Amino acid sequence: MKKAALIILLMLFVLAECFPSVGAGGTASQDDANIAVVKRVLEVFKSKDAAVLDQLMSKWEIKRAKPVFEKMWALGVVEAHVFDIFAKKDKVAVRFTLEGFAGDTRGREWALEFVTVWYFKKGKVMMIEGGNKLLGELMEPEFTTESTIPGYYMGKLKMTVGDMKTISNAIKAYESKLPKLDCMKKLAGIVAPKYIRILPLRDPWGNYFYFKSDGENYWLGSGGSDGKFGGFDQKGAWPRKVDEGKDIVLKNDQFVYAPDFDYAWAKVDPKTFTGKVFETMGTLKTAMVSVHAYRESTGKKGPLVDSYKELVKVLQPKYVRYLPLKDAWGNEFIYQYDKKNPENYWIASSGSDGKFAGFDQKGTSNGEKDKGQDIIVANGKFAYYPDLEILKNKMK
Repeated sequence: MKKAALIILLMLFVLAECFPSVGAGGTASQDDANIAVVKRVLEVFKSKDAAVLDQLMSKWEIKRAKPVFEKMWALGVVEAHVFDIFAKKDKVAVRFTLEGFAGDTRGREWALEFVTVWYFKKGKVMMIEGGNKLLGELMEPEFTTESTIPGYYMGKLKMTVGDMKTISNAIKAYESKLPKLDCMKKLAGIVAPKYIRILPLRDPWGNYFYFKSDGENYWLGSGGSDGKFGGFDQKGAWPRKVDEGKDIVLKNDQFVYAPDFDYAWAKVDPKTFTGKVFETMGTLKTAMVSVHAYRESTGKKGPLVDSYKELVKVLQPKYVRYLPLKDAWGNEFIYQYDKKNPENYWIASSGSDGKFAGFDQKGTSNGEKDKGQDIIVANGKFAYYPDLEILKNKMK
């Protein structure tokens, strides 16, 4: 399904080409009417009622949109879920996910999150545009959320964990102690837009994240699927199979109460060698997913840049909200593409000793015994990395 989800992403980018705006004016009732139209169009992903598109969209936009809907109808059950929506005059900005389900089991196979801007004229959708560059113009201060294009996730649980890690990375980039704070909006006023272009305020279930800092430590929480938060003092890891309503809590960049994913985020002390390996590998995975998103959406190879810093400038914030420049040991990541065949690229960490031995290394190093060894991704896969089984066994 990953391939199918990326096809959907690419098709949706066809809808996100830039055009000049149309229409003018607008009243509160008109704004409400435009919002209602957006929601009705998004319902068509599930209903497969093409007649709705004919009623609510311009003929020109229908020609662009219908192939996208038809692609997704062919995949089976696809649903759209709106998290935030805001109207201003002839424009509507909306954050939503498209989620694919597997047959009668109703098990979600994939989810993609987007922000788009819809342009209206006389009550009809004239065109749909990717919303990143227009968010500052459209959004009120409390509407601070953006698409993690191309955000490929296996459900809202992992989306929540990913958003919380993104928030934590922005706090880390701040590089100063936070003052005493008691909510996400106050945090946004400190870290956005310098350290993160737009800070996610709500989790994928549509509920505000919980946040507090006392000047020394900070805590970040999600109330989970039921939105009922049980407090920041919860600790431990819980099985994903019983995730209904369970909270997620992060303290000072470490998940202290969270689902027990493969890399056991909730169990690893980020200050240890193992914790730093997992954090570094997580950043590398985010970087390579973003590279492939860039390629899917632009049709280009590369990116054809000569350093990791330049790579971050290309990818952030359109393809990833925030991408750290340095690994968990404080060393800058290394990027290189093959100038003879730009299909090939590498991103690497020089490990705990900061001494990089080259991109031709392959296989696994012997866990903690080989401290200082590099970590390398090549063409979308980890090519050289510590033996994770050894590291995970040490945690038991």
